Parts: sequence; C-alpha cells; structure tokens
Amino acid sequence: MIQTDLIEKFAELPAFLSLLEKLEKREPVVFLPNIPIQVTPFLAVLLQKKLSGSTIVLVADGLKTQDRLHRDVETWLCYFSPLNHSEPETEQSLFFPSWGVLPQDYKLPHVDVLADRLNSLSKLLHQKNQNCNSNNHSDRIHENRIVVSSIQALLERTFSPEELSLRTKLITTNDTADPLQLIEWLDKQAYDPVAKVTQKGEFALRGGILDVYPLTSPWPIRIEFFGNQVESIREFDPYDQRSRGDKNEVLLTPAGEPGLLRRKIIIPSGEQKHTKQAKDVNDECLNLPPGHLSDYFCPQAVLIFSSYEEIEEAALNFSEKLNNLPDPLYLTHDQFFEMLNQKGIQIIQCSELDNSTHTNINKCDFQVENIEHYFPTNISVTEKNLPEIRQQEALEQIHRWLRQGNKVTVFCNNEGEKSRFLEIWSELQTGKTLIQSPET
Repeated sequence: MIQTDLIEKFAELPAFLSLLEKLEKREPVVFLPNIPIQVTPFLAVLLQKKLSGSTIVLVADGLKTQDRLHRDVETWLCYFSPLNHSEPETEQSLFFPSWGVLPQDYKLPHVDVLADRLNSLSKLLHQKNQNCNSNNHSDRIHENRIVVSSIQALLERTFSPEELSLRTKLITTNDTADPLQLIEWLDKQAYDPVAKVTQKGEFALRGGILDVYPLTSPWPIRIEFFGNQVESIREFDPYDQRSRGDKNEVLLTPAGEPGLLRRKIIIPSGEQKHTKQAKDVNDECLNLPPGHLSDYFCPQAVLIFSSYEEIEEAALNFSEKLNNLPDPLYLTHDQFFEMLNQKGIQIIQCSELDNSTHTNINKCDFQVENIEHYFPTNISVTEKNLPEIRQQEALEQIHRWLRQGNKVTVFCNNEGEKSRFLEIWSELQTGKTLIQSPET
C-alpha cells in the first residue's frame, strides 16, 4: 500500500534513525533544521508508531496553526491506522487549546474550549491509569494518543490528575446513586441548574429524571432513577427532547476549569484564609495544587515544536500580555522549560532554517524540501492573485516531476479536497502531453 511504503521508507532514512537513537538515549533536546512546518504532523504520527509507550505532543505557535496541524495529524492517522481508530471512542489525536482569555479579561473561556481541554485530560488520564495500573500486558494501550496543543495552552495550569479524578463521576445503569446528592455534586462542579437543559454545563431534575449536559458529550444525557437506582441512561435531542439511544454509562466531568481552580487560591489578608467561594468546594480538592497537562503524560514524552522560532516569540508575547505578573494559574517561559527538564520530557525543535545558533545542540538534518523552493524567485508577494499563482506553480512542479519519471503521491484531508485536486489536475493537462496522474 502507498502509506505503508511511504512510512517504511521514511523510517529507514539515516536522519530518522539518528533521531530515534538520540531519543532512546534520552537526549533532552534534538534540533531538526530544514523541516517545513507542514512535515511536523507526519513526523508526529511516525514517532507515535515507532516509540511505543511514549506520549507525543505537537506544539503550535497559536490556535490557527494548531487547528491546521490537528487536521493534518488526523489525515495521516487515517492513512496509517486501522479503520476502527476513526471511531470517537478510540480517537488517537487530541486537541488541547488555550483558554483564549487572560486574567485581566474578567471572563470565562468558551464552553467548547473547555470541552476540548477536559476531553483531552479525561482520555489521557484513562490511558495513563490503564497503562500504569494494569497487571495484564494485553490490557495496556500500546499506541498512545497524539496531543496537538499550543505554547499558550502549555503555559496554563489545569486540574491535577488527582483533582480531575475527584471531580469526575462515572454513572452506569443499575448503579446506586442518590439523585439529590448527585445534583449537589453537579453544582459543585460548576453545572448550572435550569428548568430545561439546552446548553452544555446545565442540569435539571424533574422527579426521578435527571437531565445533564456534560461538556465532553455530544448530546445531553437523561438519567432515570427508581428510588436510588439508575434504571436507564439515554442521549436525547435538546430541541425536541426525543431519545437518541440508550447508553450503558456516562462520564460526568467538571463544567468549568479556571473558575474552579481560582476558588482554591489562598488570598493573604492579614492571615491566609480561603475565599468564600472556596468553601463551596470539597476539602479534598482544596488541598490539591493546580496541575499541568504534562502530569497526564506517560513516563516517556516527546514535545515537537513545529516551528521553534515562532513558538519562542509567541511564548514571550504571551508573557507580555500577562504583564509579567506572577499568577498561580500560569507558568512563565523559564518555569515551563525548567519543569520539562525536571520531568525528563524531551524536546524536538523543528525549524525551516539551518540556524547556526543551534550548533551546540544535537542535530538531525532530514533535508526535507518545501515545494515552494521550486517556485520562480520573481513571484511578488504583493500579487493580488498570489494563491492562484502558487497553486499553479505547485501543479507545474508536480507535472515536471512526473515527466522526469518520478513517483508523486498527493495526500488530501478529505474526499472533497481529492476531487477538487483531480479536477484542477485534469484542467492542467489540457494542451499538454498526457501523463500519468499523481497517486492520491
């Protein structure tokens, strides 16, 4: 198959074998010059296949780049993974975004941002617990998920694994649970009581029926009780209230994150005491300090900085936006890298440049070329139709490669992109000598 041949050929490159050797020797930092950012998702998937038991984290310089890298990671996983990995329950790539708000903004992150973060943390915690606590080798998850994040998200705190476990509750059918105690617990996890559930983070109790919309669930959940026994669990449509199917269990995660974390902050005022809001949180969580995404990693973890120079600049800009004031929910640039060093988390610094400032760092030069290197140098960035010009030049270069007898494979994110590419390619062939199309 195309994908099998490609991954095996790339894995046999001397530069990649050298990279694996340095990672196995636990080198703290490895520098990869001449690596276009478009290559880093492929590199992340390849390392996931070759480094069994390691957590791979692909880091972007911001949300826009993170979203693009995540789509590319999913594309490569689709090519290189079994079909069942496309199911939501076994998703292999996780999207961990930044809150997108600053302390001085005095507002909470969007609910979808919190949903992505809590979904990632829950999946990583389950994976870590299954790998660390299982005595049966066959029960362990050998192929860890890839986490796609941003440097801003990595400078933010989150729940520790211990606190997330306390703030998470698994409800199963035929389970015993007091509905009144359950809604009290939901209230402490920042869920809002309403008359009718329509939005994530809401709950409503009517007699022996509890409707709740967990942040990590695509649909709200209806739990029916008979006394203190859970009779049924169903997903339902929030608009017409019709059932969408039965479930055997539902995982209830917190409905908030930074707000719950700030409730625990000790404020000095003469003598240290908890805020009024903090008294509403159970004592077990009060005594736990904030955690970090890295607390959920496997013992061996690798961070891939997709574009090291841009990430460094983004980290410094983020610190400036915080006015360089110490905040218990944020890490400084230096604190972050010191933490990585203490935990033994390895870093791969990718750069499109061959920066001479990295002469003292372990290097692995893949010599991967961007197709833009073949474009004419007289293309002006001020051209109004620059995207069309770049597209035309890329297709012309593919045509030249094929005419020279090279094999060209084009990977598309979805069937729509594939159809559009073949349509444009057929237009390019008009008036030219007909040659074989690239494999897609």
